[in-house]
Amino acid sequence: MRTISLIALSLALSLAPAQAETTIPKMKHVTIIKDEPAKPAPKIMEAPPEPEPVKKEEPAKPVRKAIKTEEALVKPDELKEWPDLARVVTLTSDAEISKMIEEVEADPGRVPPTGLLFLAKVLADKGRFEEAALYYYAGQLRANFDVARWPPRASKEDMARIAAEQSKGEDQQGQTAGASEAKIINPHESVFNLSAAISTQISAWLFADPDRAVAVLAKVKLWDESAKYEYKPGYDLPEALPFDQWPKLLASTREGFFRRMNEFVVGLKKVNR
Repeated sequence: MRTISLIALSLALSLAPAQAETTIPKMKHVTIIKDEPAKPAPKIMEAPPEPEPVKKEEPAKPVRKAIKTEEALVKPDELKEWPDLARVVTLTSDAEISKMIEEVEADPGRVPPTGLLFLAKVLADKGRFEEAALYYYAGQLRANFDVARWPPRASKEDMARIAAEQSKGEDQQGQTAGASEAKIINPHESVFNLSAAISTQISAWLFADPDRAVAVLAKVKLWDESAKYEYKPGYDLPEALPFDQWPKLLASTREGFFRRMNEFVVGLKKVNR
C-alpha cells in the first residue's frame, strides 16, 4: 500500500508543472502607447494697448534781450508792411492763435500796434489774459511813439492856404476872418479807438491785482526794448519828424508811458491797503 502511495505522489508531482502550464494563459503582444504631452491651449490675442497721445510741445519763445535805442529804429523809407494784419482779425481756433503768436514772437518788430491790439482782443476772448495784456500794452506804447514821430498836424494844403492868407494885407485878411484856422488831422485816431474798445476786459484783469500788474508791465517793457520798430503803421501818415529826433522821442515816450502806468499801480496799492 505504501509503495502505491509513493508512486501516486510521484506521479502527481511530475504532472504538476504540465497542468500549471496549461492553466496560465499566453500573454498577447501589447504595444504600450505613451501619452503625448497635452498641447497648450492657444492664447487669445489681445488688442494692442492704445498708444499714448503725443503731447505737442509749445515752441520755446525767444529769449528777450534789450537792444540799443539807435539799433531799434528804422528810417521811414525802410519800414515794412506786416502782411498778416487781415489774418489776425479772423483767428478763431487755439491752433491758429498759437501759430500767430509764434510768428509774432519770431519777428516782433514787423508787427504794428494795430496787429498787437487785435491779437490781444483774440486772446482776451479766449480767456488768455496774461498774453492779452502783454500785447495790448505793448501795442499802446508803440502807438504812443507813432503819435510822437508822426504828430497830428494840418494838411499841406491847409498850411499852404494859411501861408497865402498871412501874406495878404491886413484889409484882405479881415475879409477872410477865421479862414486861417487849420484843421488838425489825427491819423492815429482809429488805433486809439480800437484800444479803447477792447481795453475793458484786459485792464480789469490786470489791475485787479497790483502785483500782477507790476509783473506784466515788466514783461511789456522787456518785450518792447528787445523788438525793433521796423513796421509801417498801416494807414496814411503825415510828414514825420526828422529821423535824428526819433531816439530821443522814443526814450521820452517809454519813460512817460511806464511812469504813468506805475503811478496808477501805486495808487491801486494804496487803495487796497
